[in-house]
Amino acid sequence: MIGGIGCDIVDITRFDGWSKLSRNRLRSLFSAQELIDCSDTHNELIAEKLAVRFAAKEAAYKALSQFVISLGFIQRTISFRTFCKFVTVEYTTWGVPQIIIDKATLEHMLAQTMPHFRTHLSISHAQTTAMAIVVVEAPG
Repeated sequence: MIGGIGCDIVDITRFDGWSKLSRNRLRSLFSAQELIDCSDTHNELIAEKLAVRFAAKEAAYKALSQFVISLGFIQRTISFRTFCKFVTVEYTTWGVPQIIIDKATLEHMLAQTMPHFRTHLSISHAQTTAMAIVVVEAPG
């Protein structure tokens, strides 16, 4: 059963200047590993990679918010910036992107026990835009 769907699209040029931001500032949105994954061999951040991860996190935030609301867990909310601290984008050995959510932190933030759920992520980018779709699958 689908528990939530989220989609986001961003303009890649918005991320062009992010390579000049401090790593500490970027850590409010991306994990240390994500920043490594988004860097080239000279440790310069690549805008397309930042953009697609940002879009993935935004899509995950929307999908998971929809799922949490459907469960009736509306007493507490989580800001997008806080959400980003316990959600990462990783790639499997085949290069398939996935959203990893620290469920224990999510439950702590919501003060609720979450039922089992799975997430599915699809991302893409072209010359000027990056997009992501996330589906939260709930037991049904």
